Amino acid sequence: MVRNLSKNLSMIRKHRLDILILFVKRLSDQNVSYRNLMTMKEYLIRLLKKNLWKKNLMNLRNKM
Repeated sequence: MVRNLSKNLSMIRKHRLDILILFVKRLSDQNVSYRNLMTMKEYLIRLLKKNLWKKNLMNLRNKM
């Protein structure tokens, strides 16, 4: 049980880091207005709250 939990947590951390890296990359690639930034931030927070990591991560990568 505990092992599973820690495994899941590390997976979540790994994907969260991936998403944040993409987020920063997107920002550095182009000038993003503050409003768009906030929208992206909200989108990321929603993603992080859901457990659809791989699907959403692929969608996010495709949008880059």
